[in-house]
Amino acid sequence: MREAGLGEVDTEDSAVRVIESGLANVELRRMSLLDVGELKRSFDLIICTGVLHHLPDPDAGLKALADVLDPSGSMAIMLYGKAGRAGVYLVQDILRRLGAGRNAEGVRIARELLKVVPSKHYLISPTGKLPHDLADDAGIVDMLLHPQDRAYAVPEIMEFVEAAGLVFFGWNDSALYCADRFLGGEMLEHVLALPAPEQWAVIDNLTALNDRHDFFVRKPQSMRFLTRFDTDDYLAYVPHIRAGVRLAGDVNALVLTRPAPQGEVVIPISRAEALMLEQVDGKKRISDILSHAIFTGSEPEQRTNFARTVCERMWRSGHVLFGRSGS
Repeated sequence: MREAGLGEVDTEDSAVRVIESGLANVELRRMSLLDVGELKRSFDLIICTGVLHHLPDPDAGLKALADVLDPSGSMAIMLYGKAGRAGVYLVQDILRRLGAGRNAEGVRIARELLKVVPSKHYLISPTGKLPHDLADDAGIVDMLLHPQDRAYAVPEIMEFVEAAGLVFFGWNDSALYCADRFLGGEMLEHVLALPAPEQWAVIDNLTALNDRHDFFVRKPQSMRFLTRFDTDDYLAYVPHIRAGVRLAGDVNALVLTRPAPQGEVVIPISRAEALMLEQVDGKKRISDILSHAIFTGSEPEQRTNFARTVCERMWRSGHVLFGRSGS
């Protein structure tokens, strides 16, 4: 039996929402994630956010989920980010030394400490504010007083996924790890010469923006769905412009922009690239787009190399997502 989805839920809050929505095909369970195999089911979609990094053994947790993921299914995961949470762990250390526990007194001590955190401390955001999660008691307990809290750097995520017998299938938003967004010139060339995971690690450590990592994994049987540009298979991809993307500037300085939680994503773009993206409608394959009259004047190899470069760069920035016709 295959189920539509499996996620970590607060059953009381979720039950209220299910009742209010009138849904009749939702089943809620409160149980250990490690016991999910006892359901004797497989799932097309598993969403696991804010759970694995709080387990005593995150590897065992991911392996338990991998065991119930359908061979053609997909899993969305969120883990804490090591670089972006550096300030959190410094404050956690202080609170442990002060004996603050997960109780009212611990919350009171944490609130007093937050009043004296210097403006240049790593806990403070670039906008000069404390993380919004610290606005209430529950957020303070979860962020600063949790007894089990592991964060991950990019290489550790890759090892974590591989150890569970899964394949990393991409970030929820690639812009957070996009070298083109943060670098230029010779340094960009150096970074882009690295394998993709190494590029992501460089940008994650350089920007220290990611206090969380949101990504997708699948089983090795689903490798055919992996987006890649090192073969000509990409010509059959169907590009989709991400919501919020817009073209700005003038003919001499065009950019693609879109809003994002960590700040606007801006990528320079040439007029030729813009003409290609104007043909994207969510239905045409890349090969169909290249057959348009505006591209047929150039040699076939020149057209495909141009498309490969543009599509891969737009994919790295998260501006363009790719599906497959008939999938």
